[in-house]
Amino acid sequence: MAETQALARRRKALARLAQEGAVLAPCRDGVGHGVFPRGDRRRRPTAQLRADDVRALATEGAIAPSGIADCWLLSGPGRARVTRDAAEEAAFLVQHTPLVERAVMEGDGVLRMVRGVDPAGPVARLARLSDGAGAAFFGGREIAAARRFWEDVERGQRGLLRGSDWSAPPMGSAARGPGGAQESAALGAMEARRQADAALGALPRPLAAALKAFLLEETGLEALERASRWPSRSAKLVLKIALDLLADHYGVA
Repeated sequence: MAETQALARRRKALARLAQEGAVLAPCRDGVGHGVFPRGDRRRRPTAQLRADDVRALATEGAIAPSGIADCWLLSGPGRARVTRDAAEEAAFLVQHTPLVERAVMEGDGVLRMVRGVDPAGPVARLARLSDGAGAAFFGGREIAAARRFWEDVERGQRGLLRGSDWSAPPMGSAARGPGGAQESAALGAMEARRQADAALGALPRPLAAALKAFLLEETGLEALERASRWPSRSAKLVLKIALDLLADHYGVA
């Protein structure tokens, strides 16, 4: 767990350091280093590192001395590393679900449009499928399992967004801002990606493929049957079996 937390801290700090004018410098309280936008140490750092984190990044060549004592800038290899990290996160998203444009606020307080997962999700589409006589085809347990899986996928995309969705009103009264909450969000995104992959890995490969195709890639039932060479009107039954196993995996009662 400690290694995962250290990796998340360093990745976040390098991403913040990639912003123009950002500097990694000692925090004013004397505890560790912080990333300061435009080098302004009067502002709250957008990411913080421990002394061992700084040593590790310097040893790896990800940061280079700025010319000011104990201050660092992102190096060429460090910038390449940030690009690779972002590409890996984007690859996870593209593999698992279509992306849409969303408004997020970065640590420097600037509102930006970025690509991310549609917050609404496809679970409602699944719930609308009927048995042909007007009743819902999937039961509450199966829908709950689909929702759990979709939530893991949706939370896993937050590493790419590197922020919160500020296009909607806040859920509570607490102030938003950079700090420990962002680090916790980064760790949560990494764990959610692991859980989503584990959920698919718990299913037989044909069922996992069917679940991904319908739930995440928005493949229609008939198209899924054609691609898999299944009998007509069999895709819903395959999805029902897949969701039942998924519910077992998540422990849905």
